[in-house]
Amino acid sequence: MIKLVSFCLLVLTTDIYAQEYVLNSDYLKNNSLKDLATEYFEQLNLAQDSVKVHINNSQGFPNHCDRFFIERTFYKIPWGKLTLPVRCNEKKYYLQIEVQVTGGYWVTKQKVAKNSVLKITMLTKKRGLINRLPSGVIRQKSAWDGQVSLYSLPQDSPITHTMLRKPWLIQAGQTITVSTSGQQFQINATGQALNNATTGQSVRVRMNNGRIITAIASHQGMATILSLLD
Repeated sequence: MIKLVSFCLLVLTTDIYAQEYVLNSDYLKNNSLKDLATEYFEQLNLAQDSVKVHINNSQGFPNHCDRFFIERTFYKIPWGKLTLPVRCNEKKYYLQIEVQVTGGYWVTKQKVAKNSVLKITMLTKKRGLINRLPSGVIRQKSAWDGQVSLYSLPQDSPITHTMLRKPWLIQAGQTITVSTSGQQFQINATGQALNNATTGQSVRVRMNNGRIITAIASHQGMATILSLLD
């Protein structure tokens, strides 16, 4: 067991949240490096997850630290093979670790056709080793609900972000409303969309006078003007 005797502050940052995580001195004295790394990664994953950490190169790490902390680190995916920077007595070490996470993820309950809008009747939640699943596997309902499948999905396929897109707000050939505004004025006009677009994407629009403009899709059948193209 590594003896860690000083009060320390661990700062955790993930895609979901950022928070300060404080360990008191009694905890540091009575827990191993593996325990500390495990608790760190428990904070980076979902509350319902089970986390195990294996440290591959702890042999050269000191047995005693008067001052120890894990450096703030951003992990886009907080599982699998990772590097964990830590400091012991002001010296920096890079621990090579493997993080195993068991938790929930979503799979197709049935075959899903291309361009289908995903609904709860089409998917089911399973539990397993997340680090063995495809990168970008979706773990929360809000990430897929109402999204559109980019291609046909077989039954029991883990759902990933690359399989889905947002539904189109505007479709090529559709007559849409285009608006622009400034100080004390707003102008609305109609035109024909020349490409598909979802929220925040650019759409080219041929106006009724033949002029082409570039706008940003904002609502169903509506866009906001960015610029005029001669």
